[in-house]
Amino acid sequence: MIPPEFCTKFGYHTTDCNAFGFAIVAENEHRYQLTPGVGTAMSCSEIQERQYHNIAEAVRITTEYEMQGNQLFLFGDGVRITLEIDNPK
Repeated sequence: MIPPEFCTKFGYHTTDCNAFGFAIVAENEHRYQLTPGVGTAMSCSEIQERQYHNIAEAVRITTEYEMQGNQLFLFGDGVRITLEIDNPK
């Protein structure tokens, strides 16, 4: 029997410039794999391009997550990303 998988999307964009997304495929309660999705490249400055690629690389190597209150932590090989909900409902 093949275990069920959950797949969703995770997207981000730089101000008035690029947008990119990943498909998230859950392996278990805290582990996942990211599959690159479609991105755009629209008249970005050098600084925006560099920020865009740095964020993409950091997110791409994450494989685990943990929720604590209104914070989401993404972990990977040498990277930890903290996201915080700024308008919880």
